Amino acid sequence: MVKREGSYLMLSIYTILLLLLFISIFAWSGITPEDIYYKFNNPISYNNVVSIVVDDDINTILSTRFNSDNKEFIYCIYGYEEEGILYINEIKETNVFKTNATALSYEQCKGRTLLGTIHNHQTGNCDLSIMDAYSFGSTGETLIGVICGKSKYGLYGTDNVNNVLGYEIKDIQ
Repeated sequence: MVKREGSYLMLSIYTILLLLLFISIFAWSGITPEDIYYKFNNPISYNNVVSIVVDDDINTILSTRFNSDNKEFIYCIYGYEEEGILYINEIKETNVFKTNATALSYEQCKGRTLLGTIHNHQTGNCDLSIMDAYSFGSTGETLIGVICGKSKYGLYGTDNVNNVLGYEIKDIQ
């Protein structure tokens, strides 16, 4: 009987250690329970999107940054879906750890209304690079964008990264 209680005690200790390991991994990566909740309960689905609207003020910010910076930069893009239209109404610059003319490493974007990221291609090419597609596929985000000129974007959804999505630029109230 005593031996069996010792086995249960060891099993309990291993269970607690395993739980602590998972908690520390999430804490180290910066993922919060809220992030997990919204990732799995995000109502935005690329399958429902028929067009994208980029807020005029966001277009101005991105176009100005594109014209003034020769290194890659990245912004987190936020918005909502309404009747098949995806509205991009907020961007936030994320922390960049390392950047050069062709690549960057950055802090993962977070937030309840997160759609994905948008970064620049100074070459003027709006196509996703192989690295862009790989990174996008690993994030589970709804959208990835490339700004490749003044008011010129390549926006891609999760269903097919080979087909650019249509967009319009206008003031979102």
